[in-house]
Amino acid sequence: MNKFKNDSNDFSLKRFYAYQSYVKGKLSVHVNKETLALVLEHVDLNASIFSVEEQLFYNKISRVAVIHYLKTIAPLITLNSKRLIETNKFDHLRSQRNLITYLNKSVFYTDS
Repeated sequence: MNKFKNDSNDFSLKRFYAYQSYVKGKLSVHVNKETLALVLEHVDLNASIFSVEEQLFYNKISRVAVIHYLKTIAPLITLNSKRLIETNKFDHLRSQRNLITYLNKSVFYTDS
């Protein structure tokens, strides 16, 4: 029995996490603009366990969560990190800002 099988259009938190696990399994360990874009816009037409509508819905949730993380949480983690050398903190903050700009300009980003 497939643990992801869903006969109804029941979008749930459990299925969202299952979908995220499914997508993560298709990626390499390193995350960059290209892999982030893939995660946020990817729709696998061969994924029989998740409908296209369900994938689009979960991708939209992921976009909102990633942008929220980059805008609110990531800068605080960077600034409070004891592992990062002070001169590298600026580079990390700039990279985070560049990712936010990239995501906001991307075709796949929508506020609604």
